[in-house]
Order: sequence, then structure tokens, then C-alpha cells
Amino acid sequence: MHKTLAVIAALGFGVLSAHALADDMTGVTSDSIKVGQTIAYSGPAAPYGTLGRAMSAYFDTVNRAGGVAGHKIDFISL
Repeated sequence: MHKTLAVIAALGFGVLSAHALADDMTGVTSDSIKVGQTIAYSGPAAPYGTLGRAMSAYFDTVNRAGGVAGHKIDFISL
């Protein structure tokens, strides 16, 4: 659980710093930030897919609340 929170916090700090550098970063526009993740959703490591679904739900919640610094998070998990 603590590792999950650390990952989410690290992503949040990265997103906040991305706001200042939006003009210079791939995947960052004036109204969205694209974040990607690769995680197992099937096969022997499928239980780790729960983390991907939880992060997706978290970013949906963040977006419904207005995003981060006015940017919506476009979370892509494969």
C-alpha cells in the first residue's frame, strides 16, 4: 500500500512540475497531461492489474475535481 501511495505522489509531483515546463514537454498541452503506464492485466502477473485499475480510478477522480493545476490527466494504461 505504501508503495502505491509513493507512486501516486511521485506522479503528482511530476505533474506539478510539468505545469511550469508545458511548452517544452511532449504529451503536455495547455489543458491536458498525458501519463502512460504498462502493467500486467492478464497472465500470471494479472493481480498487479489491480494497481493499474486503482490508478485509473484515482486519475478519474482528480479529473472530476478539475485536474492538476487546471490540466486534465490523460492516463493510458496498457
